[in-house]
Amino acid sequence: DNVGAIVVKNSSLTISDIAIESREPIGALDRSTSVGISVEDESTLTLGQGVVVKNFETGIHIKEKSNLIQSSSTTNQ
Repeated sequence: DNVGAIVVKNSSLTISDIAIESREPIGALDRSTSVGISVEDESTLTLGQGVVVKNFETGIHIKEKSNLIQSSSTTNQ
């Protein structure tokens, strides 16, 4: 499959306390061949605590002059 879970284009997104997991049908591949989160076109993704992206070929793909920011919370990340 080539469909990602979340695509951020020309925008910004802040996420926290979320798990994104690919589940393939029985007998299929162990993991998805797509990207879990794709950040494109000078967009920004801000990660809070508790974010999990699992079983994708690429968990988070930041491209085209986009930004990834991890929140600076005092809690353990």
